[in-house]
This record gives sequence, structure tokens and C-alpha cells, in this order.
Amino acid sequence: MPNILWLSEINESNHESVGNKAFSISQLYQSSFTVPPAFCITKEAFKHFLSNTGCSKDSITRVEMPLDLKREIEEAYENINVNPGIQGVNKSTFSLIRSGRDAASVVVRVSASNSPERSTILNVKGSKNLVNSIKEVWSMAYSTGDIPALIVQKMVSPSISGVISFDNDDIILKSIYGFLESKNMEKADMYRLDKNSLIIKNREKRMQEYKIVKDDMINTITTKKVFNDDFKMGENELRIAGNVGKMLIDDYRDKEVEFAMEGNKMHLLGVKNKTEEIEEKKNSLPDLISPIPDTLLSFEPLKRDIPKIKEEIIEERSGELIEVKLGDIHIKVPKSRKSIEAAYKLLDAISSHLDE
Repeated sequence: MPNILWLSEINESNHESVGNKAFSISQLYQSSFTVPPAFCITKEAFKHFLSNTGCSKDSITRVEMPLDLKREIEEAYENINVNPGIQGVNKSTFSLIRSGRDAASVVVRVSASNSPERSTILNVKGSKNLVNSIKEVWSMAYSTGDIPALIVQKMVSPSISGVISFDNDDIILKSIYGFLESKNMEKADMYRLDKNSLIIKNREKRMQEYKIVKDDMINTITTKKVFNDDFKMGENELRIAGNVGKMLIDDYRDKEVEFAMEGNKMHLLGVKNKTEEIEEKKNSLPDLISPIPDTLLSFEPLKRDIPKIKEEIIEERSGELIEVKLGDIHIKVPKSRKSIEAAYKLLDAISSHLDE
């Protein structure tokens, strides 16, 4: 069995090797739904890692990835930005196309229905961070005793995310602002649409206090307060989601399909049984961990618990800019609360690495 399988390569014969989540996502992809590019690191890859390193559960993150497996992962990561339809062109043309693309931000997660806590890492950018993040998720998943398969998927940055489900002939939509998070799903708006006309039969609005989003200023994941108290999905979003629901209802009537909306594009991210939703509410949400990309700092990925800045000095330099300092590190930013908070986050990250 291969160490890596793309969504287009997954089928019943390798279902066990890739896990339930990767298999269900591959079915959506192969049915021509919009799914972010992804590949699966199979259970055989993890077995190969264990047999070549001889490491224990506690040392997975500290040992080197076997060189052959590392190269396979790095090559797959380099290809994740390229349309699968052109991957069959000659090597020189393909290499030229690939070299013109920036490194992708990806999500690394366990491909199991009952993912353990702390099993998803968002915003992984750069091959070095990817290899380290894979080992970290392996370590978290293997602590339960299971042989894990992982999904590496190109990350989208959604304005809205949620789930589509079905009740008789109605399409049920639940949506929140930002990244999909179980804790926030308690604050999700709910919409009931007629499957034929897409007329709204009922809708309920719930206030969402915060959202998890990508901060483009420092290219990391952060929590932001929600100030908008309107319904989360407007007419355009409901029409897009409703039409996707029409196409899903026959095959996924007893399922919930996760989605993320990025502009006018709706991505499908996963499938779960409705009983899994009930079980998830009993357990805490897998934490979403976001390392600083190695294009910003040439160090190992950040630890999850970033220490507080030892010294913060803000000096007013002019009417337009202020300077935030940490030791010998100076950052000039516009004189606004948002800019200062962003500078603090960056100093937090740098401080963490210097302390190591």
C-alpha cells in the first residue's frame, strides 16, 4: 500500500488504510463537488515511520522522519497547489508551473471518525513545518493506541462555515462566522429550506461572540470578536448552499456535510453521521493549533502555549507611528489598536523562539 494517496486515488480497496474521513472526502471529490485539494498519509506510512525509527509514543516528535518518506511528503506538498488535471503533462512543464506557485497553507488532521483531542493543526506553511506538524499529530493520535492515517488539505479562509443536513424533504443549514468549530456551533444560525424551491421555511438567529479567522497581517490563526448581529447567511449564500444541498440530498440524507464559504465559492470539507454530532457534544472540541509559517521565522513550529512577553514598551514616535519594543527588537506600526495587537502577537512568537 502506498504511503501517500491523493483524493482521486482513494477507493474501497484502500478505505481501511486511509481512514473514514479521507474516504468520505474522496467520495465528494470524485463526485465533482468543490473540495480543497488534499492527500492522505496512510497508516502504512506511519508504520514505516515506526519501523525505521524504533521510537516510542513519547518520542515521535523528537526523531527524524525517514528520508524516503520525508521526500514523498515534500513532493506531495509541492504538488498540492497544482490542478490535478495538469499533473500528467511533461515533467519540465509541470515543474515550471509548480515553481511559480507560492507555498500553500494546509491543514493537518486525523482521518478518523473519533479524532482525539488536539488533533487538528491549521495554517501549516512550508515543508519543514509540515513534516514537524505531521509528527505532532501522529503523536497526539497514537496516544490512543490507534494507528493513524492523516489528511493534509489545502486550507481555505472562510467567512462562513457550517454543516448541511436533511430532514425529510427539507435542507437544514447551520452556519457560524469563521472556521468551523464545535464550541461555536452552539451559536450557529439555523435555516430550513424547501429542497425544491429553496424557499426559507424557518430561520433562527443566534448571537456569536467570537470567531476563529486567519489574520493576514501576520499570517496566523486568531480569535476575533464578532460585532455583526445580522443573520450570518444572506440570500446569495443561502442560494449557493441550497443548490449544493439539492445535489447532496439523495446520497447524504442521513449524514451531515461540513462546508466553508470563501467569497462566492462553497467548499465541502467532510462528512459525518448524525450520531457523531451527538457524540461530539459530549466531548471537548479538538483544539485548532496554528504554528507560525517557516517563511516568517526559520525555526521549528511554535509551541502551543506561547509565553507572555517579558517586557513591553510602547513609545510614541510621531503622530502616525508608534514603536513596540522587546529588547533589541523594534517594530514600528500605525497608531491603532489593531496594529498594536498584531505587533504584540508577533513579539510573542519571536519571544517564544528566543527563549527556546
